[in-house]
Amino acid sequence: MSEAPASFKAGATTRRTFLAGAAAVAGGAGAPGMAWALPGAEEQLGRLCDKLWQEQLRRSPELATTYGADSGENVGLRGKLDDWSRGGRGEWVDWAKDNVKRLTLIDPTALPQTAHVNRAVLLDHYGKIARLGAKYRFGDGAASGPVSPYAISQLTGPYRAVPDMLEQRHAVANSADAEAWLARVSAFAGALDASTEAFRMDMGAGIVPPSFALDATLIQLGKLRGPEPAANSLAAALARKATAAGLAGDWGARAAAIVERVVYPAVDRQIAAVTAARVRATGDAGVWKLPQGQEFYADALAWQTASSLKPAEVHAMGREQVAAISAEMDALLGGLGLTQGTLAERMAALGSREGQSFPESDAGRAAVLEVFADSIARIRPRLPELFSALPPAALEVKRVPAALEQGSALAYAQGGSLDGTRPGAFFVNLQNVSEWPRFYIPTVAFHEGIPGHLWEGATASANPGIPAVRKRGTRYPAYAEGWALYVEQVVDEIGFYEGDPAGRLGYLQSQLFRSARLVVDTGIHHLRWTRDQAAAYMTQTTGQAASGMRREVERYCVTPGQACSYKVGQMEWLRLRALARRLAGSAFDLKHFHQLIELGRAPSAVMEEVVTARFNKRLSVLAMRTA
Repeated sequence: MSEAPASFKAGATTRRTFLAGAAAVAGGAGAPGMAWALPGAEEQLGRLCDKLWQEQLRRSPELATTYGADSGENVGLRGKLDDWSRGGRGEWVDWAKDNVKRLTLIDPTALPQTAHVNRAVLLDHYGKIARLGAKYRFGDGAASGPVSPYAISQLTGPYRAVPDMLEQRHAVANSADAEAWLARVSAFAGALDASTEAFRMDMGAGIVPPSFALDATLIQLGKLRGPEPAANSLAAALARKATAAGLAGDWGARAAAIVERVVYPAVDRQIAAVTAARVRATGDAGVWKLPQGQEFYADALAWQTASSLKPAEVHAMGREQVAAISAEMDALLGGLGLTQGTLAERMAALGSREGQSFPESDAGRAAVLEVFADSIARIRPRLPELFSALPPAALEVKRVPAALEQGSALAYAQGGSLDGTRPGAFFVNLQNVSEWPRFYIPTVAFHEGIPGHLWEGATASANPGIPAVRKRGTRYPAYAEGWALYVEQVVDEIGFYEGDPAGRLGYLQSQLFRSARLVVDTGIHHLRWTRDQAAAYMTQTTGQAASGMRREVERYCVTPGQACSYKVGQMEWLRLRALARRLAGSAFDLKHFHQLIELGRAPSAVMEEVVTARFNKRLSVLAMRTA
């Protein structure tokens, strides 16, 4: 695969914005003592960023625990949950509006590079939340953007988020931690009821999830409700953690009593609401069927991809990429003697060869996780070829909790704590081991772990110039997913798969998978494809297991546009690399280009300003003179 064409541009920047921005970033990069810099602006922004982070933590105690920020003055957050009500959602949108006003008061021309980027990113982030949160008063995700139009689905709602947060991230080292756990279990009932009420309100406005999404939701709610209270993870995980910490007391029994008394009745109420909604639901997969559905998809696609691309353009891009990658895979398969049948059939045949598959057993699942860990170990010695700085990047490879496998992605990453005491982790969905042929595992490990998501996050976290509110409080899917897909390609470019055609086919299959997503996501939400039509296309195009592709398609149905962030984001990273190479000429250094991730996640327009300033000093000086 090659550089993205120069004509591809995911973010539009006016000349005035570009020159002003380039002046600011160039000033930070090469002339921090410029005479025009106004004293105090950087300090003012720093104080505001610290304040915004503390305000965000108070609004989201679950976020505080996720990133280990629930200690010290924030220790009281450890026993609380987020406000999952519609009122809480509205307060978050109002807060975002106020943040835009506060950030606007700070003069961008007075800021050095990193501070300029911090302000620009936060203005963009809060501006989108304020605008889209006011426009769409339904669904999930007011804190970050139009993630899903559905308050409860197989992917959204506190019934998924809270038990996972407690089991994976709420540490229990002393009795205060255990008491905080119990407080959260008690509060969980209120969170469930708040989301149930929001779901009912949305239903009244015509926001009804697809029938198959509700079926998967009911399966997962059943798994939450099914065990005896003491066996529920809300109680069993606390008992296990308390024992490991050497705490005396009947912690598990106390949690079980709360589960039985308040949590299970709240789960029952949610099951009843979802069951009632199931009667009204249809099999229509796309958001086109919803009130404001077409507008919602256009905004969701723009937010997820950080672009102005129209659905038809994204669909065409996907078709083009699928054709090009398929041709490359066809040649490699022929070299392995696989010449008969469709590409999908030949990839399936490759996966069934000796040494490529794992047994459907606990031993097989453990073996899959071992191959993931081994892949990370194999890429680490190659990292100095790509990066000049090697931040600490400890990580863990874990299985997606069994209770959440039904609605989860094939794999996903989760950043570690800000202080580094809890490493980042990526989770692998092992519901069906057949979805993981050996040749496919390395590229997924690189995408989720190193040098993908967890590496990118660790690099930005190591930069003291980026405030916590940017490191952990903003989301830019196209940047993050685009980077992870981009480095899959970079690993191939440095020859990692030389002598391993099956491994390279795994990499190309991953690229094909993300390209097919462009076709399918726009097919579902713009062209009104059915779920079965979309799942058949994914399976027949990529050669991946039908069970995994159906689950993936069902995920796209409830998170419109998200599946497009990967490939569109990768194309933007390639466009920026081509721009940097063109500006720098023979002085271009790939390691220098990759240092961009030290500045953290940002929208495309900001990234272009930084690239232009860093790789073209003459233009930077011109920009400073004309701003």
